[in-house]
Amino acid sequence: MKELISPEDVMNATNLHKFNMKLVAKIIMQLTGINAINQLYSDLSEHQGIAFVNEFFEKLNIDINLYEKELRNIPKSGPFVIVANHPLGAIDGLMLIKLIAQRRPDFKVMANFLLKNIQPIEDFFIPVNPFEDIGKSSISGMKAALEHMKNGGGLGIFPAGEVSSYQTHSRKITDREWQKPALKLIKHAKVRLFLYTLKVTTVCCSNYWACCTQSFAPPNWQAKFSKSAIAHYLSVLVTPFQLPTRPNL
Repeated sequence: MKELISPEDVMNATNLHKFNMKLVAKIIMQLTGINAINQLYSDLSEHQGIAFVNEFFEKLNIDINLYEKELRNIPKSGPFVIVANHPLGAIDGLMLIKLIAQRRPDFKVMANFLLKNIQPIEDFFIPVNPFEDIGKSSISGMKAALEHMKNGGGLGIFPAGEVSSYQTHSRKITDREWQKPALKLIKHAKVRLFLYTLKVTTVCCSNYWACCTQSFAPPNWQAKFSKSAIAHYLSVLVTPFQLPTRPNL
C-alpha cells in the first residue's frame, strides 16, 4: 500500500524515534484514523492532478454546490486572489482546487506544507508552515505566491492560518482573526479579489473528525479591505457527508 503518512513520520512528529517505538507509532496510526487516510491515498494514487481531486470527493461522497454563474466571475486570464474561510482543514484547499482549477488550471493554493506530500496534486500548492510565526518557509511561500500572481496566476489563501474553531467572543464556530501577514500579502498583490465562503450544512456528529453546522469568516473581515476590493462572493454549499470513522476500540 502506498502511504501518505508512514510510521517513521509519526515517530518523528511525536519524538518516539528517540526510543525506536515503531509499534507505538503504528497503534497511534490505527487509533487516529491515519491508516484509513493512507488507504484512501493508496486507492487514489493512480490518478494525477484534477482527476485525483475529483476522485477524492467522489470516494467520500462529498457533494459541492456552486452556482455556475458564480464560477463565471473568475477571470479566464490574469492574476486574482480568492480569500477563503477555513472550516474543515485540508478539504477546504481541495475544494478550492476542484472548483477553480477547472476554469483556471494555473490556480494554486497557499496551504500547509504537509499537503505538498500529496504527490499527485503537489503542483497545486504553495507551501507555508502554519506552526511558525514568520519563519523561513512562510517567507519563501509568500514570495512564491507573489511571483505566481506576477506571472498571471490565480491564488487561494486562508488568512486565518488555521482551521475554524469555537470562538468564545462570538459563541460560534468561525475563523480566528485573519492574520496580518496574509492580509499584507493580499493588499500588496493589488489584484482582483474574491471572497469564498464555505457553508457546511452538516457533518455527522458521530464522526470524531468534525462536528459543526456553519463556519464563516470573522465578523469584521470587511474592515480589512476597502469595499471596492471585494469584487464577488463565491458562496459554496457542502451537503452532509461522512469522513472515515473512528475504529472500534
